[in-house]
Amino acid sequence: RSRTTSAKLSAHFDKAWVMHIQAKATMFAAYAERAAAVAAKDEESGDGIGEELSRLKAALDMCADVKRFLGFVPESHAASGAADGGAGHTGMHACNRELEASLRTTYAKSSRENDTVYLARVPAHDTLPAISPANMVNPTPHEALYNKYLKAVEEAKELFTRLVTDAGAKSLSRYTELVDSLIREEVDKLSSASEAAKTQLQAWRMPDLLLLVDGFQGSKDAMGMVTDAAANAAMQTLAPALQDEMMRVVSLQPAAALTELAEQLESLRTVCQRELVDTTRTLDEEAKEDAHYRSVYGERWNRTASDALTTAIRAQVADYETRLAQAANSDQALNRRMNSELGRDGGAASQQQPPPPADLLSGAVESIASPPPQPSGRLVPLCQPATAYHMLHKLRPSLIHASSTSSVMDASAEAMGVQSIPDRLIALLMKLDELARLRVPLEDSLRAQKNRDNILPRLMAGEMGEGTDVDAMFAEELKKYDPLKGKVQASIDEQHRLLAEAAKLVSDFEEAYEVKQWQVNAVPRASADLTNAVQLFREVQGSFGEGIRFYASLQEAAGSLRGQADSFAEARRLQKEELVRRLEEEEAGQKEAQRLQRELERAEAARALEGLSLQQQQPQAYPPPPQAQQPYGAPPQYPQAYPPPQYGAPPPPPPTYGAPPPPAYGAPPPPPPQYASPPPQQEFQNPAAR
Repeated sequence: RSRTTSAKLSAHFDKAWVMHIQAKATMFAAYAERAAAVAAKDEESGDGIGEELSRLKAALDMCADVKRFLGFVPESHAASGAADGGAGHTGMHACNRELEASLRTTYAKSSRENDTVYLARVPAHDTLPAISPANMVNPTPHEALYNKYLKAVEEAKELFTRLVTDAGAKSLSRYTELVDSLIREEVDKLSSASEAAKTQLQAWRMPDLLLLVDGFQGSKDAMGMVTDAAANAAMQTLAPALQDEMMRVVSLQPAAALTELAEQLESLRTVCQRELVDTTRTLDEEAKEDAHYRSVYGERWNRTASDALTTAIRAQVADYETRLAQAANSDQALNRRMNSELGRDGGAASQQQPPPPADLLSGAVESIASPPPQPSGRLVPLCQPATAYHMLHKLRPSLIHASSTSSVMDASAEAMGVQSIPDRLIALLMKLDELARLRVPLEDSLRAQKNRDNILPRLMAGEMGEGTDVDAMFAEELKKYDPLKGKVQASIDEQHRLLAEAAKLVSDFEEAYEVKQWQVNAVPRASADLTNAVQLFREVQGSFGEGIRFYASLQEAAGSLRGQADSFAEARRLQKEELVRRLEEEEAGQKEAQRLQRELERAEAARALEGLSLQQQQPQAYPPPPQAQQPYGAPPQYPQAYPPPQYGAPPPPPPTYGAPPPPAYGAPPPPPPQYASPPPQQEFQNPAAR
């Protein structure tokens, strides 16, 4: 399943078959969960019903996934596995429906039993042990058979000792050594020849140079994409250090990497802006609240104004905003540069090379004078596959070779035979490759001949007498390997012939396509362009990294500044609450004192009215009750009806305020006067003492 979803193989599979594989894997997992649930329920302890319910629920979820996967696989499709033409009675759709129905029935029954009888806790599925595979066959030792085998081996040794003499055994061992040495020599010859051919081809840089010929058919596949062999051939022309750097840069996917860095830069800048905006809003809200209370309480709001305390913080915020604006301008310039170098500015030229020229003269002039067409963005080659192949100028036949091989200047390259050189080289290389492949069965034939070779019957037939020439017999027996030795030598001779012919063609190829001049001009130019592109990528990447580090430090500073603003606002809030509470208590004390003063004045007025009413009811000889309470410490005021006594006169009786005149002698005493009850005394409390 993982291979069908990989990037390299996903395009080669029909979506229905990919969904078929995923559905089948999920269905097998559901079958395994059902089997594990049955095994858990069969435990003797009786505690497995919780695990059974958990696994059955997981299997039902897997059936739902299978149904979702099979939604992309019609029942009439071959991937459904239906053998009845899509009728639905067979295939994966029917199996899934049957499995789901069985699971639902079992789950409902077990759930009802757990709710009524067991009352067991159902664990989470991820906490259960994983289902481990089981062996279908277990190894069983068979000691009796093994002992019998050992006994048979011992008996065979004894039989061999009785049949073959000691001299015959030594001769057989010697012959075996000769055969092994012969086969080893022949195999070494084949291996040495193959290594020599490979070394010679590497020295000629074949077939890499052929893959770099302009218009060569083996450089691109049927879809027009550069083959891996051509891409590797172009990469091998670069310096090893540049190859390593190119591989590292290409593995990063430059376009995606730079885009991700730009998005990260934008996100960090947004966070910094939000921090500064929140800091300013916190200070503004605190200043607005302070101004509001100052307008309400006036001069009694005697704390320092907020604007006087936040000057330093606001100055830092303004400084950070200025730096942030400058950084935003730098980011815009960097993004424009990145888009321009990646060819996203809308004016990128076509990256495909023009078709080869129709005549040899134009091709030769372009090969010498003009570099390969470059896209508008210098980073574009790094973002496409086979970067080195696209950047490297291709090999083309030269004008000098064409004029020396034909006197007709307007003749085509095909007529001159120049274009046939790569084809003939490819034919030779294919013959060498076929020759190398045929050496494998040749080595197998040598080993098979050794296995068939058995001179033991001749040794057992009594030919090992005293007058027997063992060396002659060995030489006669070794002649059976001569045909194979001849094939080995023929393969080596054929390789020499093909390499000699290839050497002449390689010489003609290098002369016709001016390979040395191409190495001097085209390869260094491509290497310089790729080096500049890599350096440019590293430069843009470093600029983004520097911006990220700047925003990270600015974000830390802005966060610290916001923390200061929050702490300042919190301290001012506590100070405001304390001051408001104190002012409200003062206002409450003043209002209470005013209320008590009004109540006292009302009580004194009530007493005065009561005394005035009593005075009006008494005769004029009696003084009226006092109209108002005299201030504390003032001299007593006497009524006008009682003038101060003269010197030497007897003191007058003390006046009785509000009392009726004494009754006549013998008259009944008058009823006691009814006075109005005085108002209740209010306990006065000092507002300041509350």
